[in-house]
Amino acid sequence: MLKLELADATTATLLNIKRPAYVARQGADIIGFCTFTLDSPRVYITHLHYNDLSLADGLLRQVFSYAMEHFCLYAYWENTLQPILLLLRFIENSDTLSIHIPAFFDKPCGGCSS
Repeated sequence: MLKLELADATTATLLNIKRPAYVARQGADIIGFCTFTLDSPRVYITHLHYNDLSLADGLLRQVFSYAMEHFCLYAYWENTLQPILLLLRFIENSDTLSIHIPAFFDKPCGGCSS
C-alpha cells in the first residue's frame, strides 16, 4: 500500500533533504519524495524524486493540497521540473511560470490541461 506523508526529522536525515517534504512509502521502503518551501502566498517546489509518472503526479498534488491548507495559492518550481510538469499536463507550455492552485484543482479533470 502506498502512503504519502510529511517527512519527519529522521526521514529527512536519511534522505539528506530539508523539510518540508512529502515522502512516498510502500511498506517500509521510500519510493519517492518532493521537497518544497512555503512562502505565503507561494509554494516553491525544489525537488521531485519519483520512479513513475503516477507517483510524481500524486506527490505534486499532495504538496499543492498541503500548500493550500497553509494559504499558499501559487506554485512555482525549479527549472529542472518544467519537463515533468509538461508531461503530466499540469502546465500547457514551457512559458508557464506558475500554477494558481485553486484553479488547478477546479479543472474538470482535476488539474490536467485538457
